[in-house]
Amino acid sequence: MENFHLAEDLEDTASLHTFYSIAKNLFLLNRTSLLTDLIDEEVFKSVVGMLEWDPAGGMEPRRHREFLWERSKFRQILPISSEDLKAKIHETYRLQYVQDVCLPAPSLFEENLLSGLSSHLLFNRAEIVNYLMVGGLMDRGC
Repeated sequence: MENFHLAEDLEDTASLHTFYSIAKNLFLLNRTSLLTDLIDEEVFKSVVGMLEWDPAGGMEPRRHREFLWERSKFRQILPISSEDLKAKIHETYRLQYVQDVCLPAPSLFEENLLSGLSSHLLFNRAEIVNYLMVGGLMDRGC
């Protein structure tokens, strides 16, 4: 992560394109334990920063961090008291963004390479819905 930030500070485009390839391929390794490390709050913003430097996108970064942390806003439709649930919702949103926007659309050959990410998203969504259905009803005394 330190080397990525150093390359960004030095505006070393060639190195930044290499970091993009590294980050993309880490997701494509399809390892659950690695995915857990990649989405850890301490490193996730840097990983998304690496995904901004897609060589196919030219010399300018795509500004994923700006969108995710500054422009997108979380709006609660239902009151959520659990900070853990809020964190899970934010994590799921960011992972979905990575899958849909940051990573290239997989070819037929690569279709199964993101199954770990898809599974993680599915389990996160199930956990969120379960909490809202069971935990939310318990909060109302049902």
